Amino acid sequence: MYIVGLDLSTVSTGLVVVKKYKTRDRVHKAYTFKTKDKDVHKRIYEIVHEVRKVLSRIKSNVDIVVIEAVYNIKWNTQSLLEIRGAIINVLIELGLEYDIISASKARFITYAIPKAPKGKPWTRDEKKQFVKLLTEKHYHTKFKNDDESDAALLCLAWTKKKEKE
Repeated sequence: MYIVGLDLSTVSTGLVVVKKYKTRDRVHKAYTFKTKDKDVHKRIYEIVHEVRKVLSRIKSNVDIVVIEAVYNIKWNTQSLLEIRGAIINVLIELGLEYDIISASKARFITYAIPKAPKGKPWTRDEKKQFVKLLTEKHYHTKFKNDDESDAALLCLAWTKKKEKE
């Protein structure tokens, strides 16, 4: 069975399919969907269309789709909420279960980010590098970009969350 992680964006979305095995989970497939259209709604449509194609092919084997929660960023919160809503609509149409996990919770559950030196918080890029290192080591694979490693982190966080329940 599969766990699907979705790191949603209106420019570059990461989707990772993790196959569950008894001894160790493995990345089955990783995708990055990019669009350059200037119209945000056309970009959302294109990305949702690509995600739908992938999920339609594997839906009978999907246990859960894990989506990154949207947090308040002044310049793109609305469009992130729109793409998340469109994706949730697809998931409901396909009859797929989903969960929403914030990036900070995913990093916390998986211990992805070490404690920063006193008085010097990690930058966004440093946090992304820690996530990429952790997910590549855990899944024994290389990701093309942060979108894919962030999606993989969501899969790992969901698995860890379920182990604690």
